[in-house]
Amino acid sequence: MSIASEIARLQQAKADLKAAINSKGGNITTERIDQFASEVTALPSPKEEETKTVTPNFANGNEVVTPTSGKVLTQVTVVKDSDLVPENIVKGVNIFGVVGTVETVVELTQAQYDALPEGKTWVINETLNHESIQPTNISFTSNGLPYTYLSRVYSPDGNPPYKVLKYGWTNVYDDDDGWTNEAYRTITFETSPTGELLAWLEANAVLQDGYDDNTYYLIVEGR
Repeated sequence: MSIASEIARLQQAKADLKAAINSKGGNITTERIDQFASEVTALPSPKEEETKTVTPNFANGNEVVTPTSGKVLTQVTVVKDSDLVPENIVKGVNIFGVVGTVETVVELTQAQYDALPEGKTWVINETLNHESIQPTNISFTSNGLPYTYLSRVYSPDGNPPYKVLKYGWTNVYDDDDGWTNEAYRTITFETSPTGELLAWLEANAVLQDGYDDNTYYLIVEGR
C-alpha cells in the first residue's frame, strides 16, 4: 500500500467519522481528529427505553399513550377487558374485532306482542292487478282514519265499468285515475290478514317488518 493511498484512506475515514458524529447531533466543522473525542463526549445519551401496559378508558374518547419524560416507548400492551366477548355484544355488532352473538330478549304481555306491527302494516303497490276480492270485515287504519272493511272490485265490462279499491264506503283507488291520496297506500290492520285478503295483499303490496330480527320476544302472562 502506497503512502498516498493510505493518506486517502485516512482522509475518507475522517470524513466518515465527521458525518457520523454530526448525524447524531454533533457540530464538527473541520476534520481535525483532535476534535472528534470531545464531540463524541458531547453527544446526548440515548433515552432509556420503556414498555407500558394500559387498560384503556374510552368514556371521554380516544386513549392517548405517551412515554415517560426522558424515555422512549418500545412497546405498548393494551389490556383487553374481560367483558369484551361475543356473548356480551349484540349480534352482528363489531367492537375492536369482536363480533357480537347476543340476540336480545324482550319481555312482553300478550297484548303488547299483538300490538307489534309484524304482519299488520302493508304498503300497497302504485298499480293494482285485476283481481277482485269480496268485501272483507277487518279493522284497519289508513291515512289516519279507521275502517272496518275492504273490497277490491275489477269489472271493466260492467254497466257502468267498476274498477276500484274501497276502504269502507270510500273509493281510494281507481284503475283509470290511480290513488286519490298516496297516504291510502299504507294500511295497518288490527289483526294479521288471512285467507283471500292475505293472498291479495301478497300479490299487490309489501309487508312492513315490525320485528327486530335480532330480538326474541318472550310473552309473559299476568302483567
